[in-house]
Amino acid sequence: MNQRYGEVPETISRLANLQWIFLCTNNFSGGIPRDFGKYSPSLSDVCFSDNTFTGELPRDLCSGFALRYLAINGNDFTGPLPDCVNNCSGLTRVRLDSNQFTADMSAFGVYPNLDFISLSNNQFVGNLTAQWGRAYKSHEFEDRW
Repeated sequence: MNQRYGEVPETISRLANLQWIFLCTNNFSGGIPRDFGKYSPSLSDVCFSDNTFTGELPRDLCSGFALRYLAINGNDFTGPLPDCVNNCSGLTRVRLDSNQFTADMSAFGVYPNLDFISLSNNQFVGNLTAQWGRAYKSHEFEDRW
């Protein structure tokens, strides 16, 4: 574990060529900058897991739809997932576990390349639709509600 701490600066949102960001397993706190992802259309890999981030995810987190890897587990994120997450059909690995998300499971998109998803320890509602069993090549599905 690194010992980085504090809030992520707003200026990180202006990195237009950002493709990967790994701030996992530190002591970062506060929210993710509101415009994070908005100016980074090639952003494909995001790891904010195991910090003490709070608040909702930025609505433009995946606005370029290039997102493949999203690991934000082990924080205190709240609220719904950004709409763009439902449209990121290139997602392969998703870790949302151990937060306070309140999304409706039936609204999740179709992710044909998904091979791992972990949703446990949140406040998700709704049912998994029939498309989950047909549209995913998921090798691992972890959900311990």
